[in-house]
Amino acid sequence: MAFFTLGCPVSFLVGYLADRHRRIPLFALIIVLGEGACFFTYFTTTYTGLLVTRALTGISVGGALPLIFSLLSDMFGSEHRQLVSAMVGGGMAFGQMLAGFVGPAYGWRLPFIIVSIPAFICALLMLTTLKEPARGGQEAAVKEIGGGSGGRVQDSSGGGGNKEWVERENGNIPARKAVCVPDVYKPSEDGWETFKQLLRNKTAMLLFLQGLPGCLPWGLVYVFLNDYLSNDRGLSIESATLVITLFGVGCFGGLVVGGAYGQYLQGKSSKQPIILMAVTEIIGCFPLFYLLNNVGEGSSYGVALLFSMLSGFMASITGPNVRAVLQNVTLPEQRGAAFALLNTTDDIGKGAGPFVIALMVTAFGDRQLAFNVVILGWLLGGIVNGLIYFTVEVDEAACQKIVR
Repeated sequence: MAFFTLGCPVSFLVGYLADRHRRIPLFALIIVLGEGACFFTYFTTTYTGLLVTRALTGISVGGALPLIFSLLSDMFGSEHRQLVSAMVGGGMAFGQMLAGFVGPAYGWRLPFIIVSIPAFICALLMLTTLKEPARGGQEAAVKEIGGGSGGRVQDSSGGGGNKEWVERENGNIPARKAVCVPDVYKPSEDGWETFKQLLRNKTAMLLFLQGLPGCLPWGLVYVFLNDYLSNDRGLSIESATLVITLFGVGCFGGLVVGGAYGQYLQGKSSKQPIILMAVTEIIGCFPLFYLLNNVGEGSSYGVALLFSMLSGFMASITGPNVRAVLQNVTLPEQRGAAFALLNTTDDIGKGAGPFVIALMVTAFGDRQLAFNVVILGWLLGGIVNGLIYFTVEVDEAACQKIVR
């Protein structure tokens, strides 16, 4: 809980800064602060020390995501964003699986060293090898006027303002024309106004909302399912752990396939990835229902493993597409704030999710019933994602219109 408590406010602060300042030095600083705490977790010997280091590690996760997707959206256009988002999610899933394999064999401390040292190396490489990408340089509308691959965006205000220009061979031209668009798309130098604009963006708002119920089943799987399968359904601890492990393997596969197929669908129509997001999240409920209600001493263990992997696969397809769609319907100078909001709604679900589930168990007096209700979070999330079908084309077109 401490991890998410500090991560949320840091996410908002970093999102604000990411939309107004150079992102690569800021990203390197966030990595050093957060992963430094992760590194020292290995050496802590007290509960207080563990609480502090884990809370500070929240700086890394809470602050990194707005920066990652703000940067990547200016490195890759909409024709690549699903795939790139899948690669980011795949890296996270790989780290979780690595910790799951290393922890039981070598103790819970070692994964903190294995994860943090490469992060320091990445921070150094970023500072020494990467250049700040042009903000908005990968937008289709900017490429149409020749400001994409060769142009760069610079802050012309001389201070912390947000007057951005695309530089071309024939001189500086404004990257934003005065066009008739809703207020939600008008860039603002006021950070709070940017957040309010995002909340008036229908597609963005639906993307934020879908994460609240959608995160509840994830909390069930990673916090409660192992204990439930071993104590309530009669599996051995080792067998229950393998079920959870294969769920993670399915997640990795879902991220890869979801990113690749979502990118293919994006090339046809911006509506088609929305159908994929909604349908697969809803389908992911059913194999998880099977695990809760049918797995036991007399059932096929192989079927349980298959259904666990299938559930993880289906539920993970949504992630890379959600992040790609959010990039496509927000302005380049709003994306730090946009991903801060998305990260916050996810953190609320992840951090408060186990607490909410525990309350539901107490209220129902039956873990099995409570857990079955929790799975419906993916159903609700899928329905909310489905509503984006009716808003995404309008919001994406309006966003590109103001970028021209």
